Amino acid sequence: MRGISPSIKNHPFYYFLAAISLTLAYLVIFTAKEYMTVHFDAYPNQ
Repeated sequence: MRGISPSIKNHPFYYFLAAISLTLAYLVIFTAKEYMTVHFDAYPNQ
């Protein structure tokens, strides 16, 4: 396992995983902002 771990760290899959995580985070933030915008537009007094 110790001999394999250095190659695992440089594996492209981790870059792919990081890209997916960033994309999901952006989508969650974007969706939250859109939801809040619609919510406050629907209820401006709140």
